[in-house]
Amino acid sequence: MLAHRILSRFHEPLKARTEGGHEWLDACDWDAARVSEAIPEVEVFVGSGLRAEDARRAARLRLVHVVGAGYDGIALDALGPGVTVATTHHHGRSIAEHVLMSVLMLSRDVLGADRALRAGRWRNVAVDPGLPFGLTLRGRRVGIVGFGETGTEVARL
Repeated sequence: MLAHRILSRFHEPLKARTEGGHEWLDACDWDAARVSEAIPEVEVFVGSGLRAEDARRAARLRLVHVVGAGYDGIALDALGPGVTVATTHHHGRSIAEHVLMSVLMLSRDVLGADRALRAGRWRNVAVDPGLPFGLTLRGRRVGIVGFGETGTEVARL
């Protein structure tokens, strides 16, 4: 069962590559009632959230593959014995780059500069004495909570 909007684009390729009578259910647009109705027959659940009541009803479930790094949306204590939970660890660099971009945008007030430019005002240190001069990240400190894939990549960048 694919239960995450991003994954719906992979439904057809998965169906084409699956052998042995397995069926992929594209549940990306299903409501909770429909997921609950189908979950007892599901062996693999791919998504970001699995409610406790559904986990308890998933008698055939063998694998929960979370589409993100965390599994806080999965009711782990409601899963049956022997169910493997896997997470995705391929997006740490992308998230870290987003963090760095956000730090740079905030430190340079990019949104404020964009608003001013759209209003016809060009902001720079020559015309706006209120702008900081020579602002860089050198010498600044950043706090990173957690050194998993993403935190480690933020620190490296």
